[in-house]
Amino acid sequence: MAEKSRDTFWRRNNPIIWGVLATAAVIVFGAWAASQSVCQTDFWGNQSCGGSKWSVFLEAAPNEVGDTLAGFAGALAFVWLIATVWLQGQELAAQREELREQREATQDMARAQSEQVKLLQLQGEIFEEEQRQRKEDRSDLLLERKLVKLENYVVRRSKEFYFAGWLFRLTGLYTGAAAVTWQEKEEVKELLLKAHGPDKFFPMIQERVRVVLKEYKPSEASKRPKDVVFECLDALIGQFDEINEMKSIVSPHAKVRIETLLVEETAAELRKLKEIFLSLPEGEDEQEAAQ
Repeated sequence: MAEKSRDTFWRRNNPIIWGVLATAAVIVFGAWAASQSVCQTDFWGNQSCGGSKWSVFLEAAPNEVGDTLAGFAGALAFVWLIATVWLQGQELAAQREELREQREATQDMARAQSEQVKLLQLQGEIFEEEQRQRKEDRSDLLLERKLVKLENYVVRRSKEFYFAGWLFRLTGLYTGAAAVTWQEKEEVKELLLKAHGPDKFFPMIQERVRVVLKEYKPSEASKRPKDVVFECLDALIGQFDEINEMKSIVSPHAKVRIETLLVEETAAELRKLKEIFLSLPEGEDEQEAAQ
């Protein structure tokens, strides 16, 4: 730091150095002038020289001494006035340069902050996208579980009397209809095995519901089906609705899959069946149970 200050002081455009040099020049000039002899010329042009001007200065009247010193001091004042103005000009130029550098630094900081804000926004968007993707992945996994759960539910309950027999053979939809025979159970089991997997199972269920809507023709003497049929309907409708409600939280690909499997349409047709069944009068067994 000291070396840098020393280098700055001894630069060529330092006004103080030039002021000192000019002061020294004025002093040297004054000393030279004081050492000169005092010469006088008479009327006839004869010139006679006596002592030095310095000796004359010492013997001069006070007002003459004051005038001489005033002139000498004025020269020095003029020199340092120029040096001062020069120095102030340099300081103003340095201040302007400093202000310019500060302005550039401020602009650089502003640009850096702007870039940082953009980076933070980008990071936030990436984080939100990752969170959304994770949520969709969890929802897609849950969707697959619900699809498999519904298929397993139908397969498991299809082995019970009347529970899913009406869906495959219309068994249990007419008064006095017999329970599902073991041969029909085997046929249902084979059908379910062929339709294993959501991509095959759900279209099969959709087709079976349409078949029931088309082939089920209750007569005037028909009674309401057994409660186990409504249990099956409510279970199927509930699970289909749960799957359909997941369209708002799953990925676009999974949403398209739900629409492709006709989940909403199947639930609507199951409700139509329930309305048809509820429109029928209650059977004797249900009336006795109510009493």
